[in-house]
Amino acid sequence: MHDSLIAGNYIHDLTGPAVTQGDGIEIKFGSYANIVRDNVIHDTAYPGITLYGVNGHGARNIIERNLVWHSGDNGIQADSDVIVRNNIVLGAAGAGFGANSPPRITAGKLDSVNNTRLHAQTDKINLSSAA
Repeated sequence: MHDSLIAGNYIHDLTGPAVTQGDGIEIKFGSYANIVRDNVIHDTAYPGITLYGVNGHGARNIIERNLVWHSGDNGIQADSDVIVRNNIVLGAAGAGFGANSPPRITAGKLDSVNNTRLHAQTDKINLSSAA
């Protein structure tokens, strides 16, 4: 997926016995030049927003002006090639913002500016194996 806009969505209640995945928004490895903007996401089993690396395909992804609360994992998880700005994350079970290094991806090329993270269960920001 590339050059797409995901905006203005209300995503909620992705928990419980009938839910098998539970990410609010998940954009897969190799996707590029996408914008995730102005979404309201709450009560998810996994991160509210998850993005992986662009795999050298194009411009970085952008996550901006989203409101995420009560995620069952990190509020926002973005592993590489992303700009994260002007988001609010409240009450994440993991970190407010997390960057990991799953297979094939080295965490890096991350900009995180003007975000608000409150009441995360672990770190407000957690960078694991970042380059």
